[in-house]
Amino acid sequence: MGSRGIAPKPTALKILHGEKNKDRINLNEPKPKPVMPECPDIVTGGARKVWDSLGPILVRLGVLKETDGLAFAALCVEWSRYSELCKSEEGEIVQIFENGTRQVAPEVSVSHKCLTQLIKLFALFGLTPSSRAGLIIKGDEGDDFSEFLT
Repeated sequence: MGSRGIAPKPTALKILHGEKNKDRINLNEPKPKPVMPECPDIVTGGARKVWDSLGPILVRLGVLKETDGLAFAALCVEWSRYSELCKSEEGEIVQIFENGTRQVAPEVSVSHKCLTQLIKLFALFGLTPSSRAGLIIKGDEGDDFSEFLT
């Protein structure tokens, strides 16, 4: 069974949001390095283009870390799948059968599921306006949070 409730906010985000309660800041939180993770084998074609173009930007911003490779791979693969479904010209939004019944094309359902997953993954990497709201980036302080607690 998964964890319940709101996902805990990473320490860096608590500090950027101005957490006033010092006892809520975990100084022992793992601090992976902001380096480009190794690209998994499943990231090919259009997904690899996303990996190569978006990955370095996220590393530069300190969002993508060495341990985030699989989650970022999922984002790249979902985006590639979603963009291919959007380009598909053979599928119509609604299929009409000989007996007159209508049904949403399977491609549309799949693309909506991809988009739902993408929105969740985008938020994990701070790629939506609402997931960035309230963040203040103060330069390259590194991952040592102790200087913020004085």
